[in-house]
Amino acid sequence: KELTRMEVGLYLKYFHKGNGNLEKMLDLVQDENKNNEDGTSTAEHIDELHIDEKDEGGVDKEIEIAFTTKSYKSAKRAKTKGRLYEKKIHIHQDRYSNTGNAWKVWDSGTVLARWVYANKNLLEGKTVHEMGAGCALPGILASFYAQRTIISDYRPEILQNIEKNVLLNHGCEQLPPNITLSLIDFEKIFQNKESDIPYERCDILLASDVVYGLHLAEWVPIVIEKLLKEDGIFYGVMPKNRWGVDEFVKNIE
Repeated sequence: KELTRMEVGLYLKYFHKGNGNLEKMLDLVQDENKNNEDGTSTAEHIDELHIDEKDEGGVDKEIEIAFTTKSYKSAKRAKTKGRLYEKKIHIHQDRYSNTGNAWKVWDSGTVLARWVYANKNLLEGKTVHEMGAGCALPGILASFYAQRTIISDYRPEILQNIEKNVLLNHGCEQLPPNITLSLIDFEKIFQNKESDIPYERCDILLASDVVYGLHLAEWVPIVIEKLLKEDGIFYGVMPKNRWGVDEFVKNIE
């Protein structure tokens, strides 16, 4: 059965939350489909259906993520509370109705960003690309240390929010010359895998939580092959419980 965007969205929210109440999910889908037919469905109503947005409390709001390599002992010696944070990134989280699953900073993105900060010396003089970036936390953090940064996703609405976040963190009114935002659709790259379409290749390719289905387990390895230089390195963070992750690992090997 082919699912509508609303059905897929609801399913993913319950799947990501580990909610096994399938009947409740199907009831929500049925109600929402009726609202769609009646023409009474609104963006606010769609947002209300997505449990994550209500629990997170960060819908259409700015959040702050801080990074440090220092320990609690260092903070204690400096007589401060908590850790001594050296770098802070501000991220505007959108709404599901506007940017889909790219609306928020997912845990995998935070983990990847921590890796970026801990290994920022590896980015010096390099071209870094974060694909399927969503809110682009890792990519924006990388842009402070890389020679050039490319940040991509597949929908204009997502890139609009990414641009807002880039400007927010770099304190400027237009994109810095070393940062490029790009529309890249995994499916289109996969469909044209035999073509000679030139893609700008990078030294370091970053991705977090970009595999959550068997189709993506096929698409993403091809995308990596097309976007990465021959001697480049891919760094990805993905939850083990996502559909397709095991298949992705097999395909990429």
